[in-house]
Amino acid sequence: MVRIDTQPRGLWQGLRTADLHVQADARAAAEAIVSRLQEKWIRRRGWRSNEIAAKITTTAENPDPKLYMGTLITLQISECRAAAIAIGCPKKCDQVSVR
Repeated sequence: MVRIDTQPRGLWQGLRTADLHVQADARAAAEAIVSRLQEKWIRRRGWRSNEIAAKITTTAENPDPKLYMGTLITLQISECRAAAIAIGCPKKCDQVSVR
């Protein structure tokens, strides 16, 4: 699989996104690829084996079967405010994002 993007990512959510990454504008790159294929007299419009078609069909409902095993942490609002103040957030802050 080839990924064409102005800012391609090699990994996304821990998974490899493509076999080949091309940093380019997608439309310009696609036009250049089609032009080059036409120069070489390659006229096929597409290819998909029965195996690939079956895989697409079976994974359409759940394309990423890998389970996320994150840890759920439950805190009281008072604990959150105390922690936010401890790290220097203003006392009147309404939202704190933790990553």
